[in-house]
Amino acid sequence: MLQDLLNKAQKILSCHKEFYIPVELLWKEYLNEGEPFSATFEDFIEGLKKDPRFYIVESDVAQEEFEDTDESSFISGPWVGLKERIPSREEIKNLLVKKTENIISALQQAYKVKSPDPETEKKLLQIMINAKKIKEKISKIFEGKDG
Repeated sequence: MLQDLLNKAQKILSCHKEFYIPVELLWKEYLNEGEPFSATFEDFIEGLKKDPRFYIVESDVAQEEFEDTDESSFISGPWVGLKERIPSREEIKNLLVKKTENIISALQQAYKVKSPDPETEKKLLQIMINAKKIKEKISKIFEGKDG
């Protein structure tokens, strides 16, 4: 039964637009299919770790937003990818730029509903400036102009 879940994971990851996705998201998809299976979430994670087709990316961040979910939810825990689909340098650059742009956008939205406290406004503006600098630095690194 676990092998069936691992085979489904390979099928999903081989054609997914992202090169790695949250393990929890795969698990929720299996639960939504309604098919009975005896494996637990922990069994599934261990199966992915032991299966040579996959690699696991442990997240130091407690929760990360994943845009493909229907609801505006947060996904926590490890992410999984296919070893045969290791991201290229360009894919990594695009991912980092996209994530940085998401941060900047979220900060801009926060600024629109900011606190009337001038100190909070000042800190928020400084964080936005820093995020834009990070985005520029990422682009320079991948263009070979720095680092």
